[in-house]
Amino acid sequence: MRGGDPGSGLQDAYAVIEYYRSSPPNSLELANALRVLALAEAAAGNRDSACTHWSEARELYVHVGVPDGVAEADRRVAALAAA
Repeated sequence: MRGGDPGSGLQDAYAVIEYYRSSPPNSLELANALRVLALAEAAAGNRDSACTHWSEARELYVHVGVPDGVAEADRRVAALAAA
C-alpha cells in the first residue's frame, strides 16, 4: 500500500486477497493480507468493509494461534465501531 493513497492501496490489497483465495495459502498469510486490506478500507473510510475483514482475519489468527493478531483485530473493530 502506498502511503497516503488509500485507493491505490485498496486495489493492491484486493489483488493480494484474490491471489490468496485462488491458491492454497497458509492461514497466516491470508490473515495478514486481510489485515492490510482492513487497514486500507479503514483509511478510505469504509468502516463496514474494514470490520468485515478484521473479523475474518481475527478468526484466522485464532486458528493459527497468533494472540497479538487477535488482540489487534479486537482493538481495531472496537475503534471502528466507536467512530
